[in-house]
Amino acid sequence: MTREIFVTTAMEYLGFPASNYNGSENGITIEGFDCSGWIYFLLKKLGFPETPPRHCNELFDSFGVSIHKEKVGKGDLVFFSNRNGGTAPNHVGIMISTLKFIHSPGKNGEYIKVSELKTILIESKNGHEQIYVQNPIGFKRLAIQNGRYKKMIP
Repeated sequence: MTREIFVTTAMEYLGFPASNYNGSENGITIEGFDCSGWIYFLLKKLGFPETPPRHCNELFDSFGVSIHKEKVGKGDLVFFSNRNGGTAPNHVGIMISTLKFIHSPGKNGEYIKVSELKTILIESKNGHEQIYVQNPIGFKRLAIQNGRYKKMIP
């Protein structure tokens, strides 16, 4: 499996239904994908050599290799946050270019779609400050364990 194949396969699911997260056993089929359930589904379908984590925060914490935003490429995972001041990941997608990504919005009634990266403004809870958060909060390149290190997928 390559990152190119990952993206090509992901694009085949454009327009498939999205769903709210409703437990780790749901949101992983064509009846409705939550964001991380769709990533999990794709990696399993493509025979990824390791069992991927099922949840967005687990993907962010322990899966793949972190990539600097200037080195992001097609097939890298992109993580977003709209909670805890933009520090806790709660959404994931797949980069298809340097500015666009494909994702399941993770909401009932929506569909897998392509979106553009953007900067959002989050107001602090005390109402006195504004925190500018560059969304996304991070990128990960697919990788497999290779002894002590991780080997990145080309």
